[in-house]
Amino acid sequence: MKLLCKFNKKTIPILMKYFFYLIGIFLLTSCNNSKNSQEFINSTKGKYLFNSNETLEVYFIDDILKIAWRGKNMTPVKANDSSFYVKEMNEKLIFISLRFNEVIVMAGM
Repeated sequence: MKLLCKFNKKTIPILMKYFFYLIGIFLLTSCNNSKNSQEFINSTKGKYLFNSNETLEVYFIDDILKIAWRGKNMTPVKANDSSFYVKEMNEKLIFISLRFNEVIVMAGM
C-alpha cells in the first residue's frame, strides 16, 4: 500500500503550524461570555426554596451571580448561560424560565 502524502522534514512543521492554528481557532470560538445578561439578572434574582426548610437567596454584584445559603455568601462557577456549579453545596443549579406564567424554576442536580 502506497502512502498518498509523504512526510518529510519540510512538511511536518507546516502541518504542526496548521494544527496549532486550528486548535487556537477552536478554543476561541468555544469560549462563552462570562457576563450575565440583564434579562437573566432581572428574572433570577430573589429567594428560592432549596429544601423543605432551607432557602437560597440569589443576587448579583457587578453582573456576577452570588448565592447566600446558611449564612455563607458564595460565587458559583458558570457552566453556561443558565447552569452554575456551587462547590460549597456540591450542587449544579439550573435556572429554567417558564414563559407562560413568568415563573422561574431552579433545578438542583
